[in-house]
Amino acid sequence: MERPRRIVEFEQLNALGKTVFVAGMAAHAGKGLLKRLIRHVARIAVESKRAFEQGMNPDIEEARVLEEKPSARPSEKRDAPEAP
Repeated sequence: MERPRRIVEFEQLNALGKTVFVAGMAAHAGKGLLKRLIRHVARIAVESKRAFEQGMNPDIEEARVLEEKPSARPSEKRDAPEAP
């Protein structure tokens, strides 16, 4: 048995009613944003998979290291053995 829906104006609600109303609206808005985020991430995943499966452009060569330089991070300098 369903109860008929009542339309209650926000101004007529007490503090608890207003709190529940605002929380419900925030949850509803959050649900919509979460739904959009999930769709966006899924679309990116599908496009990435499609691009990966199609392979590389034949006009582009494989990546290769042109020049390697020693790391200049201070933490690695401390751990390195000192030269005599």
